[in-house]
This record gives sequence, C-alpha cells and structure tokens, in this order.
Amino acid sequence: MTRKFQQLLKFMASIFKQKLGDEFKRLHPKLQQQFSLSSHDQIAFVGLGVMEKVWRGKFYTMPLLYLGRLRNILFPNTGEMIPFPFESNNYLDSYGRESMPKIRK
Repeated sequence: MTRKFQQLLKFMASIFKQKLGDEFKRLHPKLQQQFSLSSHDQIAFVGLGVMEKVWRGKFYTMPLLYLGRLRNILFPNTGEMIPFPFESNNYLDSYGRESMPKIRK
C-alpha cells in the first residue's frame, strides 16, 4: 500500500477506532458496530436508551434546563427508567473533522 492510500484509510476510519486503536476490539460488538461508522458510510444509527435516574439541581438551574430543552440537549423533567430515542448521523464539520452527534428525540 502506498503511504497516501494508508493516510486515506486512516482518514476514513471512525474517530473511535483511530483514538482507541487495538482497545476498540474490547468493546461490546453492538458498540463496535455503532462506533465504527464514519461520515463516508452515509448510514444513520437509530437507538433507544433508558435513563435510570433523571434529577436536577437547585431551583436556579431551571432556566438553563428549559433553554437546553429547546435544542434537545437538556430537559427539566425528573423520574426513573425514562426511555429516550436517539439518532446519530455522522458528518464532516466545516473544519473537515469527523463528527458524531447523538440527537435525543
């Protein structure tokens, strides 16, 4: 393999494979499947998670939680065993970096 081709393969590898190296193989197979995707695969990952316990801080944190809710980052609710769907669409950001956002629905 030429050096340029090797660099291209490294660029196309997921950010998790790049950072974890051989340790990546120790992840659960489902995590490997999810975290091996890159923007070049053009595949979205859809999943369902469960928050075992959701709590919040003091009363003065509420405005921040409500603002975070507008962008699906935070939410002001509390409870236990709360299911939440999420999706991940990998893309290259404006700086050419591999990005893997997890968007809670």
